[in-house]
Amino acid sequence: MARIPPIDLKNTHIDNEKVKKLLTNAAADGHGGIFNHMGHAQGIVRQFSQFSSGFLTRLELSHHQREIVIVRTAALSQCPYEITQHKPIALSKNIGWTEPQLIEVMTGKMRDNSIWTDADKQLLLFVDQVFTTTNVDDETFKATKPYFSERELVEITMMVGMYRMLAGFLNTFAIPMEEVTDNFIEFTTRPKL
Repeated sequence: MARIPPIDLKNTHIDNEKVKKLLTNAAADGHGGIFNHMGHAQGIVRQFSQFSSGFLTRLELSHHQREIVIVRTAALSQCPYEITQHKPIALSKNIGWTEPQLIEVMTGKMRDNSIWTDADKQLLLFVDQVFTTTNVDDETFKATKPYFSERELVEITMMVGMYRMLAGFLNTFAIPMEEVTDNFIEFTTRPKL
């Protein structure tokens, strides 16, 4: 049970129509947990929704490598919610991981060379350093840079911070798990335009 209740949409005055629409749609879609608990801070929830959705839909980074970043950050954050949400995405036909491969990412030990490239392994080291030190040493940066564009390096770094921040929210308020729908999996793994 969550430590705070979701915002009461019927009995709470919401000034901003866009915030009201976001919270109403989130509740109707069955994904109101994050946003309707975050809705107590009306000045933040809409901006967070826009910011966080970019990490699922507007990256240059591949879906496969995005999930490496998210799953590893979730594991380091000890965030059951994020792991539960991203497990079916990683195991989906569009990403194609197996359960043992998911565990390899979570534990930071990529051993299955049939799926993990040198870029994936270097990405994991980069994520670990950003998470643990909020920095990357020169050696790791130099070793990672040949595999990723400057845009991708920014995306990776920002994604670690965003998912760590979200984990802090989810863990602190004990936000209950939500069902991961097939539509959500398709939405997050659809081919890029």
